[in-house]
Amino acid sequence: MSVIHFRMYHGKDSEPITFSGDSIKLLDLKKEIVEKKKISGTLDFDLKISDENNPAKGEYGTLSALGTILFAYDLEYIDDEESVPKNASVIVKRVPAKSSKAGLMARINNRGMVPAGGGM
Repeated sequence: MSVIHFRMYHGKDSEPITFSGDSIKLLDLKKEIVEKKKISGTLDFDLKISDENNPAKGEYGTLSALGTILFAYDLEYIDDEESVPKNASVIVKRVPAKSSKAGLMARINNRGMVPAGGGM
C-alpha cells in the first residue's frame, strides 16, 4: 500500500491516506480527505492542496496561533486529474469554491464518487 500524509492548514498533526499504486488523482485524494475528516455541509467549497515540503523561495513563514510556522507554498496541485505521488506530504486548506457548480462535492458527485455517508 502507498501513503500520502496530509494535515489541515491550521492543524499540527498529519494523517495518512492509503491507496494502491504509485500516485493518486487529486480529485480522489480530495474525496478521501473529505471522508476521513467527515467534511460535510454545502457544495460550495473546495480543498486547496499544496506540497508541504516545497515552501516558496525566500519565504520564511509566519507563526500561527498554534505555534506552527505557516509558509506560502510554490507547488499547489490544481488539476483534478493531476497525480499526487506516493509518500507526499501535503497541506490542505478548505477554501470557497468559484461557484456552487464548481465546488468539490459537485465535482465528486458528477464523477459518481459519492463519499461514504452521502458527504452532505
